[in-house]
Amino acid sequence: MATSRPQVYVTQQQQEMLGAWENGGYCGLAGSILDMERNYSRQINESRTINQTQHMSHAIMLLSQHEELMPSILQNCLIEDIKNRTVPLDPRFKIIHAKQRQEDVACGLYINYLLDPRGYGLTVTEYEEFVEGIIACIENRTMRSHRSGFNIDQAATAYFLSYTGRAKNEIPNMRKSCSGKTNLQDFKASQAALIADAKAQKPTEVRIPGEAEFSINVHTRCYEHDKLQGSANFFRLARCVLNALWPARKFILHSVYVFQAFMALPEQKW
Repeated sequence: MATSRPQVYVTQQQQEMLGAWENGGYCGLAGSILDMERNYSRQINESRTINQTQHMSHAIMLLSQHEELMPSILQNCLIEDIKNRTVPLDPRFKIIHAKQRQEDVACGLYINYLLDPRGYGLTVTEYEEFVEGIIACIENRTMRSHRSGFNIDQAATAYFLSYTGRAKNEIPNMRKSCSGKTNLQDFKASQAALIADAKAQKPTEVRIPGEAEFSINVHTRCYEHDKLQGSANFFRLARCVLNALWPARKFILHSVYVFQAFMALPEQKW
């Protein structure tokens, strides 16, 4: 018997981008993204702003690479849809977390998601517990909402050491990096707003927001992410906390190479 599809939480910004995509195609979505950049990147001054016409054309070239993936990305169900084969994924864009792939030349943008092996996330209540676990780990204290006697720092440390096989615990370094006053305050504020919005939407599931980055070699970078290396400390700590709280669900890193920086594009009708 087929199970019903989870109703996944989608942020207001994603809803706006999805509407722009559905109504205006590549141009509409690129315009929506540029509007958000102007709104959320207030530190960018005139001298650093890319020519808008050029910026728009470059955005369209990138977005047009994966028309079939765009709705799934904007609706937070990309990994689930790939696993269920609802959307196709060109083999050129698969990222395998294997050391032998590090020499492959692959310059572009990728997205990382922390989900279970099926591509599923957390209930709203669980997501709230996850955020509390992150904050408790950063502040080096016990969780107020969890069972008595449970030490989130010890559990996250145990996962890190077991998964990486390293002798040195790097959780204290992650904590130090994430505990800066501005970083932690911004995280608390953004997550409180997200949780309030999610409760208002009443979805069945919240998925950890995807981390999108540019790299000159996405295979090397994602291999490092999977091995809990590098400086993305909120993301590293999030994986440790997820698996400390729900070890049986085995949350893993899912990576997709979404936009290739250098490739020949077919003619598109925009």
